[in-house]
Amino acid sequence: MPGGPPPPVDRLHKIEKAFNKELAALDNTIENYFEDSSTIANAIRFCLLTLRGETVEKVKIDEVEEVIVKNVDKGYLNFRIIGKEDGRVVKIVVAVIQESSNKFVSAALRRLIDYKTFDMTRGCLVRAKDVKPNTRGKEYLDKLLSKNLGGEFVKLSIEDIKPLLAILFVKQACKDYEVSEGEIFQFIVKQKIALDNYLIREILSDPSGQIPSGLINEECVVEPQSIQNQNVTKELDAILDNLLVKLGL
Repeated sequence: MPGGPPPPVDRLHKIEKAFNKELAALDNTIENYFEDSSTIANAIRFCLLTLRGETVEKVKIDEVEEVIVKNVDKGYLNFRIIGKEDGRVVKIVVAVIQESSNKFVSAALRRLIDYKTFDMTRGCLVRAKDVKPNTRGKEYLDKLLSKNLGGEFVKLSIEDIKPLLAILFVKQACKDYEVSEGEIFQFIVKQKIALDNYLIREILSDPSGQIPSGLINEECVVEPQSIQNQNVTKELDAILDNLLVKLGL
């Protein structure tokens, strides 16, 4: 984390205005980003960087780094948190998986349980949706959450990710807002945007070994177009029935 004296109050106020602006914009645009696993992962990672040297949920965070993988493994695992917990080195690899494809989910979870290849002591899945039963992905998820691997499934929610996205967008537009990345870091620390974030604390906390409740069940989500098609079909059936009655059939 950048050292030096804290920025003047007016600089922090400038960042706060930018943060609130991005936060308000997300009220209307969050759905555009909630399926974007990469952007969500970048937001979590950026905020975690401000916690280096701090102890959160008994984990003293030393570094947050990219997971270097071969080409065939790219796009599945997002970053690795390295730290110490109760005197032991911990390496938590985080995978944000918002994709719906069973094939993609299975491929990502297969890598998330391969602790040796990807140098981790714990795998952490971040996802808002359930993992469909009777799929290879569900088998891998059960292994991840087993006592043997001690992995974690952290539920992603709009409420928890919004402030992390908002401050990431301030950082990405720091030239336009005329603020530095170091000042943004110090704003995150001062406002405890990362430290008090439930999602970040869950990633670092002792794994429960449980599938979180309240996940989105995509099989129960009926698309508006599907509802419209059903209504049209009902109307056509009604017209046909009336016609048959008139014809005495």
